[in-house]
Amino acid sequence: MFTHRKRLAAAAGALTLGAVLGLTGATPATAGDGRNISPGSTVCTDLVRSDRGIYIYGYATVATTASPIWSVRTSATAGGPETEILRLPTQEPISTNLSWSGTLFYRVCVVQATTVTARGVKIRVNVPPIGNPVYGVGPHTATLGAGGSFCGEFGVAQARATGTSTVPVRWTAPVQNGDGEHLRTIDLGTSTAVNRVLSLGADEIASVCVQNTATSTATLSFDLVAAG
Repeated sequence: MFTHRKRLAAAAGALTLGAVLGLTGATPATAGDGRNISPGSTVCTDLVRSDRGIYIYGYATVATTASPIWSVRTSATAGGPETEILRLPTQEPISTNLSWSGTLFYRVCVVQATTVTARGVKIRVNVPPIGNPVYGVGPHTATLGAGGSFCGEFGVAQARATGTSTVPVRWTAPVQNGDGEHLRTIDLGTSTAVNRVLSLGADEIASVCVQNTATSTATLSFDLVAAG
């Protein structure tokens, strides 16, 4: 969903990735964060549309010399079949510039192919100024082992948190102010689905987090859409 917050982030996309990361309170428009990502798990951002490729940045911290796989996937249409165009085995793909031409939808995933748990994962995606970006298309997706957690999305005003999972998981909505300071966390319960309007203040921004509280692997997706 292309929320007001994502429109603000899209405006920031007119800067280079490094400039965006340097702005107080600013974040790239497509982002995901996770912790305790067990072997066999995969976490993915939502889609971003670009005419001129994307920049990616982030890390996946594991206590091993092996590395998770950063997978960049594209599709010709939102929700259409996706093709992997890059597999990058590294713990930290610093400011990787993927400068393909042509209008495509991009998704960035971290595939936890190591034998140990990743204790921290951060994914940041941006579009160059000439890329005519559209951010926040469709849901974030993940396959999470027991105990794993993943966060993404941004919403303001009357945003609706939606999501589904193959097993019961805990849904929460952390709330922060415009300076990135944490204000509170809204508990959305433990279930296989969530569909709830988040009442936010004028200067409040929410995201969605999911934690796999089951003993089996959860395949899930989540989004923030306009309440209505």
